Amino acid sequence: MCVTLGQMKGLTYMQYKEYSAAINIFFKVQAYDTSVALQRQGGNTTVSYYIFASSKEQTQYTLGRMLLIQNDPNNASNYIPVEKI
Repeated sequence: MCVTLGQMKGLTYMQYKEYSAAINIFFKVQAYDTSVALQRQGGNTTVSYYIFASSKEQTQYTLGRMLLIQNDPNNASNYIPVEKI
């Protein structure tokens, strides 16, 4: 993805690490859910969508999505969660 946190000025090292981790969680969940959606479209209904390990992970997912939208508003539609079928 072309969006980098380098566009955000004044981040501490800890903020940078937290935000990077949040963005990685967002992309991990999106990739997993996209794979599941494609399998379900193919007729395999035995696969399940991603289940967050904790409320903290779910919060990080949301933070990652918001950071991506904030730093790439022209492509905000790329960060819409996968539609679950």
